[in-house]
Amino acid sequence: MAKKFPPGRCIHCLEQFDSLTSDHVFPDSWYPETTPENLEKWQMPACTECNRIHGRMENDLLLRFGLCIDPEEHKSLGIAQKALRSVDPAQAKKAKDGEHRLKRRHKVMRSLISPDSIPEEAIFPNFGRLEGFPSEDQPGVPIAHSDLVMLGEKLVRGITYVIDGRFIEKDHKVEVFFIRDDAAAPIVAQLQQHGTVYEREPGIKVTRVVPHDMPTSALFSIEIWGKLRMYAAVQPISEEAEA
Repeated sequence: MAKKFPPGRCIHCLEQFDSLTSDHVFPDSWYPETTPENLEKWQMPACTECNRIHGRMENDLLLRFGLCIDPEEHKSLGIAQKALRSVDPAQAKKAKDGEHRLKRRHKVMRSLISPDSIPEEAIFPNFGRLEGFPSEDQPGVPIAHSDLVMLGEKLVRGITYVIDGRFIEKDHKVEVFFIRDDAAAPIVAQLQQHGTVYEREPGIKVTRVVPHDMPTSALFSIEIWGKLRMYAAVQPISEEAEA
């Protein structure tokens, strides 16, 4: 159920609005079928335009990631099937929706990369070929880095709002990065030692460290479906950077 927000600021653009929509921190469609019915799905205030832009990005990422995950995995159960339905005209209730689904399918199909021409360094951390499936049936699915960064920043802003009840102001920056497990080891060690864990079981896990002397800064680890991992840092923008 969508939460009602009074007039106020948008979590994304930070502008003031007389009317705000409810934006799910973690997209509602990204929760697996194994999510308990009574789980509170975090929500935050967003203007109509920002909500629309992020919603479009989330739908595209859901389709692309959904094509790359094990359909039987408990932490992402139903996500792969949901991705396939989104490009299946037979699932549409109206003709126009069916046309949109078909166009989306053709767009993704045209972008697929032959399995033999995918360089190892181009594979997204913790992803790759699924065991038990023929490699020739697993083409590469390109994903825009800008969309991933937009998603990460949205999650960080939303998590901060839900946990702390505040906005990340314009004098702070959110940096989002995606690295392999070996490179992430020092960050993971710090998060494990000092961080607080927030789980939206079974598919979502957030770990966050907030320095005692810098309460508006933070370090994040965000895991979705037990597979998609990202790291983020919030810190003040230095005067030198502003100059």
